[in-house]
Amino acid sequence: MRAFYLVVVAVLLCACNGKQDENPVGGILDEKNISAAEKLIIKYLDLYDTDRIFALADSLEKTGDISAMTANYYRAGAAIYLDNLKEAEAYLKKNITNGMPHDADLRPYLKSKTLLARLLSGGGKHGEALAEALPVLAVLDSLGATQNWAEMTLLTITIGVSQQNLHQPKEAAATFEKTHQMLRQWMDADSTGREYPRIITRYDNIATSYFNTSQYAEARKWLEREDSALTIYFFKPAANAQQVDMFKGSVALDQAQISQELGMDKQAFGYYNAFLQTNFSKTPLASINAVDYLNLAKRYDEAADNYAKLDEVMNEMEFGITLDNIGLYLLPKMRTNILAGRKDSALAVGMKIIECYDSVLAHHKQDAAAELATIYDTQGKERQIAQQQARLSRVRVIALIVSMIALLVFFIIYTIVRQRAAKRLAEMRAAKERIESELSIARNIQMSMVPSVFPDIEGLDMYAQMTPAKEVGGDLYGYQLEDNKLYFTVGDVSGKGVPASLFMAQATRLFLTLAKQRMMPADICTKMNDALSGNDNENGMFVTMFIGLLDLQTGHLDFCNAGHNPPVIGGGDHGGDFMEMAPNAPIGLFPGLEYEGEEIESVKGRAMVIYTDGLNEAENLQQEQLGEERVLELIRATHYESARQVVTTLVRSVEQHRDGAEPNDDLTIMCLKI
Repeated sequence: MRAFYLVVVAVLLCACNGKQDENPVGGILDEKNISAAEKLIIKYLDLYDTDRIFALADSLEKTGDISAMTANYYRAGAAIYLDNLKEAEAYLKKNITNGMPHDADLRPYLKSKTLLARLLSGGGKHGEALAEALPVLAVLDSLGATQNWAEMTLLTITIGVSQQNLHQPKEAAATFEKTHQMLRQWMDADSTGREYPRIITRYDNIATSYFNTSQYAEARKWLEREDSALTIYFFKPAANAQQVDMFKGSVALDQAQISQELGMDKQAFGYYNAFLQTNFSKTPLASINAVDYLNLAKRYDEAADNYAKLDEVMNEMEFGITLDNIGLYLLPKMRTNILAGRKDSALAVGMKIIECYDSVLAHHKQDAAAELATIYDTQGKERQIAQQQARLSRVRVIALIVSMIALLVFFIIYTIVRQRAAKRLAEMRAAKERIESELSIARNIQMSMVPSVFPDIEGLDMYAQMTPAKEVGGDLYGYQLEDNKLYFTVGDVSGKGVPASLFMAQATRLFLTLAKQRMMPADICTKMNDALSGNDNENGMFVTMFIGLLDLQTGHLDFCNAGHNPPVIGGGDHGGDFMEMAPNAPIGLFPGLEYEGEEIESVKGRAMVIYTDGLNEAENLQQEQLGEERVLELIRATHYESARQVVTTLVRSVEQHRDGAEPNDDLTIMCLKI
């Protein structure tokens, strides 16, 4: 789902937590009862100092401070850092050749089998991986190691991935559910949130495994679990803003790609826009990760723009030009530039591949021969394996040349077709870009009219969120603070799209203007109705609004409800129910109305939730609405931590209810409490 993401996760977690989260040697390194000698090796594992690891393994084995089996395990870890996977596999197999020991070597034995299983699974040898991993899981279960969550979850994920690839979907699902239960226990036990990045990464691993096997609905389920863990992590004391932003952007990008694969273009577009709102999206690395979605969405120009940053990312991650990287990155870059009609860029990538291919192939052969010579002891075996590796390299050369020829033929055909249709496509693109640009400007203007920053006053907790169903919408919210008096409103304009957004702008402006004059809520509704109704309202548009005036010292609330959904007051530990209020007509329908206001002596200590009908009328794929009773149940069931948490919980409940259905209305929710 993302080319470089797992690499950067490891780098970031190492920097932020003071240790690497997912180093190749694995999560078994967290045991406390290990020797000082072994801790010294682990220190250099965290520093990626492979020369020092090999030297320490040799010297500590000779002095007897660590066993030969322990030394081989860490040699394998260093070999993995150097990308010498065959050498690592050889060290690990040497450890397990004589079966399970019954002494102090049990721990490195189990660790070696676990790491070997992960290597085998990563190399596509899933049957062998299961043969190594399942006995380890049985031993750990028998030893009662159920709370070694870091190790156990890595092991069960390896098993689940192998079961998936061996076409055992029921077994894989059961294994992953077992992983989920352990992750939940891990989350419950971690009050600070320090372990949450590793937990979130585990969920991402499972989602990726389902995505890679084209099981998009299952992948979405695990992404939602990942997102839920991320939401909890956000409120933990140890939460790191950079990590939260990166995970948030990654989840949104994955959801965009999955939605596009499922043909839900609009939903994919929304997720991609959510990705663009993160700081992570502005990094070159994220730009490359986004290419898969952009290509699926046929946004080839944007994908080609992103690929312009590929060299920068490869240099930063120290990815050289290898056979694998040509196939993974350079050929897709060439194809994307072809689809974007950028002939010169495509040709430049093709020439780069051709120019470096001979040296890459020679280097690959040298590396393969040197790697195999390290593993095997006799010169005859070295020659035999080197010859076999050379044959495999020739097959890869032929496959690559065929791929390049096919791409070049496609490029020629595509160029001819594109030249014939260039004028018509240019006109259509210009019209589309003009409309999208105008809608984007309209959306930015509209979103700038609703506050994104809320009063920072002791004793007041306030938060609101608006999500238009289309590019622009008709919902509104706002507030005006005058001394210790807080005016606030939530409204819903009839209709959708541009007309509703224009009417929304008028209503928002009028509310703020009249609030500054310190009118009572009923008087504000009356004045707004006079301004918005009558002959000037030719389209018969109207807006429902709830307007409140809250005394922040006494908790006294004056309000007027103009045809709007009744707010919920209370909730969580304080019950919660709909507010009872006098009926008033929506604003803009009937000129000359006098609106009736009401009051509550004090609302201190009770949260208020004001929302538009995008909440209670949210529909799923079967067109079943969430309903007011369900809304009330959700608010009553939500333990109040903060206004933001209440709003975020309700928004997520709407998304879960829709279950992939497109939004049928704008959604706005405000929560406040003194």
